[in-house]
Amino acid sequence: MTRRAFLITLIFTIILLSTNTLASTSIPVDSKFAISSWSGGLIIDHTCIDLNYIPSEYITAAQDDVKIHYAHTSHGSQVTTGLTRLEASNATFDSSIVSLSLPTDAGALCILDGNPPQTYIEPDDYWQGEIARAITQNTIDNNPTLTVSLWSWCTQLNSYDAAGTQEYLDAMTLLETANSGITFIYMTSNAQSGDSTGYNRWINNEMVRQYCLDNDKILFDFADL
Repeated sequence: MTRRAFLITLIFTIILLSTNTLASTSIPVDSKFAISSWSGGLIIDHTCIDLNYIPSEYITAAQDDVKIHYAHTSHGSQVTTGLTRLEASNATFDSSIVSLSLPTDAGALCILDGNPPQTYIEPDDYWQGEIARAITQNTIDNNPTLTVSLWSWCTQLNSYDAAGTQEYLDAMTLLETANSGITFIYMTSNAQSGDSTGYNRWINNEMVRQYCLDNDKILFDFADL
């Protein structure tokens, strides 16, 4: 699969809203599918929202080749809800989302929802601390066909300080190092609060964005969307 095709298949896996997906751009090719880094960073944000830019063969490639592990709490369910609504409005975007197990439906984008044995995944269920990372590692080890893993913030970055945000970035790097065949996608926190709380969240989101740019990471910019 080309590097450009990877971008499109990745795009399909992380549709946030029922009306939103991401636009294709001209990207140099790369023969590797699992990409742990992206030169200059890849930021997926509000500038990437047109379904019409996704060629049908890339949608098929996503459904055939991409297997996702997606962990989240309440706000993160917008991704899975968006995929379900998208499929309802356009059957081309068939997806299969199963709680705590990886589906194997042919012709559908297959998503393991949760981080077994939990379905409501807070930081200490996915990345925060050795026990959390061990849970995530166990999910990956028990599902060897997985190609993508991501965890969605709720509102935690409203109150985190720089050290807490850096802990997230460091933890994701540890998971990447241990799993070279998995593409880990970073996320920013949803933008809902104003005043000082919203400003603190913005500072932390900016820290995540800059880290991804500086370290060639892939970011789904939840806040920007």
